[in-house]
Amino acid sequence: MTSPTVFLDERYMFHPKYETRNYDLATDSRTMDFPASGIKIAGTAVTATAAELNILDDIVNDVTIAYVASGTTDGIVVTLTVKDAAGATIAAIHRLEVFVTDDDVGAVLTSTAASGALTATTGVIFIAHTAKKHITMTTAATGIGVLLLVDSANTAGERFVVFNPVNGKVIVGAETVAGDYEGG
Repeated sequence: MTSPTVFLDERYMFHPKYETRNYDLATDSRTMDFPASGIKIAGTAVTATAAELNILDDIVNDVTIAYVASGTTDGIVVTLTVKDAAGATIAAIHRLEVFVTDDDVGAVLTSTAASGALTATTGVIFIAHTAKKHITMTTAATGIGVLLLVDSANTAGERFVVFNPVNGKVIVGAETVAGDYEGG
């Protein structure tokens, strides 16, 4: 008696104990179950369980800092958007510590003082550590906080800085230019 001939897609013809295969998960839509001891990413063994990895969803990875001139005389609008590792906005209320610096690494408070107020137009300022320079705020439930700083000098060369609320890493925004302020 002869054995029946069976045709299988070559993608399924391997034994995981004896062979390894590389899959492009971006284009391969199959669901795959792997033993926890058998996963490597870029050559590094993954030791976390799937449940442990799922905990990382919605973990703050970055806070983007964007400037635009405001409708308020001499104002600059600073938009702070909390992002995950994939770059998606994390829609939740986040506590952020924010300050203004005039160096490129965010090591010190700015040496100048704005002529007007620093207020939150989206989110809430809870603590003003140093007037017009250093605050603790919360974002709105959208994960976005918006600040308005009024300064008749339209001070260029300053940067807004946020401490990452998870790891404390300093996130330094771009240097402001006079055009970032209304009337600048």
